This record gives sequence, structure tokens and C-alpha cells, in this order.
Amino acid sequence: MKKTVSMLCLASLAAILGGCVTRTVTVEPQHRGAIPKDKSYGSDSQGKVVDKKIVWIWQDEYRTGK
Repeated sequence: MKKTVSMLCLASLAAILGGCVTRTVTVEPQHRGAIPKDKSYGSDSQGKVVDKKIVWIWQDEYRTGK
């Protein structure tokens, strides 16, 4: 019985922690031609964050991705 309760608690914790995503919208200056050397890409970009929100698994937006 104790093992079952422990497993249910662990499964619930994993579902809560993995049940949301963060959606961000950034605006970056457009570069025409050569890319500047100081420009970085990826998770450490230099863009301005316009919108940031947390979408939970039970929301429609989680499934549609819009």
C-alpha cells in the first residue's frame, strides 16, 4: 500500500511539472546582407520579448500550438 501511494504521488508530481509550456514571442532587428559578428542565436538571443505566457496541458492552446 505504501509503495502504491508513493508511486501515485511521484506520478502526480511529474504530471504537474511537465503539464505546461512557456510560449514567448520575441522581436529582433532585421539584418539585410551580412550577419554582424556580435549577433547570437539560440536560447541566448538578444531580441526583445514581446509576449510570454504559460500554457497548461488542459488549455486548447496547448494542443493547437497557436
